[in-house]
Amino acid sequence: MQKTKDTFRKTLVLVEEQGSKWRRDAALELDIERQKYEQLIDKYHTEYQQLQDKLPALVQSAVRELKEEVSALQERLREREEEVTRVREEGQLVREQQAQVEQLQHKLQEHQQEAQELQRAHREVQQLSKENAALHEENCLLQETVRRECEERAELTAALSLAREQLLGVRQTAAHSSIPHSSASSSLPSLSAGHSRDAVTGGRSTASWHGNPRQLLPALTRLTTERPAPLTGTRHHISTLKGRKDKHSC
Repeated sequence: MQKTKDTFRKTLVLVEEQGSKWRRDAALELDIERQKYEQLIDKYHTEYQQLQDKLPALVQSAVRELKEEVSALQERLREREEEVTRVREEGQLVREQQAQVEQLQHKLQEHQQEAQELQRAHREVQQLSKENAALHEENCLLQETVRRECEERAELTAALSLAREQLLGVRQTAAHSSIPHSSASSSLPSLSAGHSRDAVTGGRSTASWHGNPRQLLPALTRLTTERPAPLTGTRHHISTLKGRKDKHSC
């Protein structure tokens, strides 16, 4: 029984010693862990303090960066607005240029039409010039014909006057001669056929009697009754050309 008690006492002592050792080890470990936690707390506190110190600078830096980014975005927005405005202005300019091109094309067509009308008018003027030249030539020919006829009429008038004078001389000679009146009357040409014909015949006979070599001109040729075409169409062309010229000048 005593032996059992001693054994139990030894066992209890060993258990107490083992428990004391465990408590010492646990306390040591707790102390180590406490020191670690204190170091971590100090580290975190230091970092927190550093963050607290850096926070205003970080906030200012972030705000500055945000402001710069906002400024850059505003600048890009302004550039885009300017580009949109420029595109609109270019579109308006293009539309105005298109309108100007259309106006120029319309004016070009009008000028082309006017040029065609001027060419047609020029051709008509040339045709009128040719017709005028032909009319002038025909007028000159008519004037020459009239001049010749006037000369022929003057010569005929002179011949008739000479015939009258010769006839008058013959009558006076016959009145004072000793030839009987009947034979003198029968020898004179009859005047009942008309004054002009008798004058011409008497002129010829008297000329033959007196040996006058002057020969009377043949009968006058009749003036041609043909005349150039009426100038109504020509005047109409000239009036049309004047109207076109006035229209172009307006």
